[in-house]
Amino acid sequence: MSLTSFLSHLTNAFSYPHSQNVDSESLLLSPKLHLPLWADEFLSNAACKFVSCGVLTQTSDEPIDTHIEPIASVNGNLFKGTIRPVSTILVPLTFSKEHYDRIQNASSIFLEALDALSLNLEAINEIFQPLVSEDLLIKNLLSIANDVYGVYGRDLSKDIRGYITRCDYMIHCFFDPLVFYTNCKLNGCICPDTRDTIPKMVEMNTVSVAIASHSTTVSKIHHSLMKRAIGDLSGNMKMQMDLEASLKNASQVNEPSCGIAETLATLHEMYINRNGPILGESGTVILYVKTEGFENFFDNFKLVNIINEKGIDVLVLSIKQLSELFVIGRLFIANDIIHAEKAGIQMIQMSKTTTAVDSFKPGRLLLNYGTGSNTDKCIGDTREFREVSVLYFRSGYDPIHFDVHDEAYTVRKLLEYSDAIKVPNIPFQLAGCKRAQMYWSDPINLRALLDAYSNLITCDYDQSICTRKNIDEHISELHQLTMLQVDPSLDKNKEHVKDAINNPGQYVLKSQGEGGAGLYFNNEMVDILKKNSSTLSTYVLMRKINTLIQKAIFIEQGVSGRVSGVAHDAQSEIGIYTSAIYNGTTCAQLKTEGYLARTKKSGVLGGGVCAGFSSVNSLLFT
Repeated sequence: MSLTSFLSHLTNAFSYPHSQNVDSESLLLSPKLHLPLWADEFLSNAACKFVSCGVLTQTSDEPIDTHIEPIASVNGNLFKGTIRPVSTILVPLTFSKEHYDRIQNASSIFLEALDALSLNLEAINEIFQPLVSEDLLIKNLLSIANDVYGVYGRDLSKDIRGYITRCDYMIHCFFDPLVFYTNCKLNGCICPDTRDTIPKMVEMNTVSVAIASHSTTVSKIHHSLMKRAIGDLSGNMKMQMDLEASLKNASQVNEPSCGIAETLATLHEMYINRNGPILGESGTVILYVKTEGFENFFDNFKLVNIINEKGIDVLVLSIKQLSELFVIGRLFIANDIIHAEKAGIQMIQMSKTTTAVDSFKPGRLLLNYGTGSNTDKCIGDTREFREVSVLYFRSGYDPIHFDVHDEAYTVRKLLEYSDAIKVPNIPFQLAGCKRAQMYWSDPINLRALLDAYSNLITCDYDQSICTRKNIDEHISELHQLTMLQVDPSLDKNKEHVKDAINNPGQYVLKSQGEGGAGLYFNNEMVDILKKNSSTLSTYVLMRKINTLIQKAIFIEQGVSGRVSGVAHDAQSEIGIYTSAIYNGTTCAQLKTEGYLARTKKSGVLGGGVCAGFSSVNSLLFT
């Protein structure tokens, strides 16, 4: 028996006729439903493993929040908010190694194209100018980019640039996936047949790069569960040994959080080596800019803990918290720093600091934890200050992230002006927005970006993808992996708009946000398109991916706390984590860090895990 056949039989053990029409509470795995004798124990073992590793399950299609009162968190920060459960899949997904290799390679090249675009402020202005009057977030981010990196501003091409991205893909079928699914002998395309299928890019995330730690956890648990299931086969030692060997070959280490942490730690060291910390290494920290809530609590702080284990302190603050510190003078850029001593205590004097928006200029980013506010001539105990080496943004890609404080955009501008390494910087964030994605999906524009990249960037390590010897091949490959994307406000695209109105199931309308937000389908999309207003320029009309259907077993937790495994027809989305480090015009690192596999019930339109649409999965390669 092959591994794919074994997984299919395992999946079938949890699949029952009309199971989707039965209340989930009545689907508890027990001998009463004539399941294999080991199925109940298998599921119970899986549930215990997931819960013990901090991966919670949810009871329905709606996300459930667990509210928490203010308590001491990592680094002694006080917080309150919500912890959102994460849904998981019981049996891993078989996935073509050929497809996986293609999207790994493509994700690195896409990142290179984005870096090239981020260094071309003129092109960024041209791309986003039509949105300035309609999209407040784009307007403000573009304004900050022009102020910071425009004439007499920072030269981004000479800065240390760090990127952590996740490029998401789905498998596109050139046939009716339902017909193929119905006739598939292995029950739902769980076989490795890749004929007439191709990966297609959904979006590039430059800030909303989440769920990395959960992806690692689920991958490890799935591997353990599969070994247990194979071990439960009795009476056929050869089959067990063959399946164990196949499992080993089909598995891949998947630890994106470790790769992300290593990238941030490397950037921290590069900052110290380039600038020389004014407060010493112990007084220099990474600042993790989080969203206001704690829906991704486990994901966020697992990463923080890994960085802490490397001997680097991480401060976790929201844009609102940073704005409050800015208003009272405790977050600022310092210049002309002088060390002094008073009563045996080391002090620092900053003869010039910038807290007024009209006087921003590059300098060291400092946080003051003391009781006094900052002035133009600030003297303070050095123990009260922290210098920021790296700004890791996991917030700032949605307008609601800036609605929390009147000074939020001012603070974002201050952070961008500073010498701290931005992950990402604003031009790169803009380069990943949907309208820019529409731009660099065009082969002509992509060629210009890759040509510019190859002329500017050199590599100090052996990485063939950094050489531009095969630009034509790269462009052809990337073009195959993208779907049609157009500006619905332009007359030249009116036929596409008409087709979308007549065939709404074949299109999706996207706003500029990341993380699966701002997607419009079916009647909602048609209503927006029919208005034909000036706001149409804020959207991108994209041809919908005809996604492959597979069978998946969703682990669901009932109200009583009991766990069930429910079979559904499902669709999956694979995200490739990629990191890059540039020291001026030298590429010091470009590598993929692992993947995120998300599986959702067929027909569900959204894709977010924390939004309750998708469940975390893992891959076995065929």
